Order: sequence, then structure tokens, then C-alpha cells
Amino acid sequence: MRGGETKLEIFRQGDVLLIKRDKVPDGFKKSSDKILVRGETTGHAHKASRTVQVFRNPEGRMFISGSGQLLHEEHDPIPIDGIYEIQRQIEYHPIEQRTVQD
Repeated sequence: MRGGETKLEIFRQGDVLLIKRDKVPDGFKKSSDKILVRGETTGHAHKASRTVQVFRNPEGRMFISGSGQLLHEEHDPIPIDGIYEIQRQIEYHPIEQRTVQD
């Protein structure tokens, strides 16, 4: 990397993308619900371990913070240490954007 550039840290677990961030933005509140995304077809869930704090805003955006793991029944756990923005994978369709269903 060249001077002044920062490395973007990204992880993916199925249809969930984690992007490393410096802070949780204003407007997000702590949530006791550790489930980030529930699979529409299988019912399996992407969830934060008990040591990870989940933050949500009214528009449905999410961040996680802490040291622990992102868990799912069909995927290997992902170690978490820091603050991450959670995004759903979007599927391309010529007429509309669709959220990928796990």
C-alpha cells in the first residue's frame, strides 16, 4: 500500500457483509437482540455472540462492536474485534434489486 492509504477490512458470512469502521455513527441505539439476519428459507440466523454489542437505527442499519464471534449454523464463525457495519448482500436483477435470501 502507498503512504496515507488505509486497508479496508471486510468479511463475508453467507449473505452478510461486515465492514470494519472506526465508530458507531450517531443515531444508533444498543439492541439486546443478537440476531442480525434470519434466513427466509432455512430459518437459520446470523447472530452475534453474547460478548458483542449490536446497534440498530430506525432505518434498519446495523453495527456490531466488541470482541467475540459472528455465528451461523451453516458457516464457520468469524472472529470479531472492533466495530463493524453489517450489510446484506444485494442480488442483481435487470428490473429490481433483491436482497439475497439465505
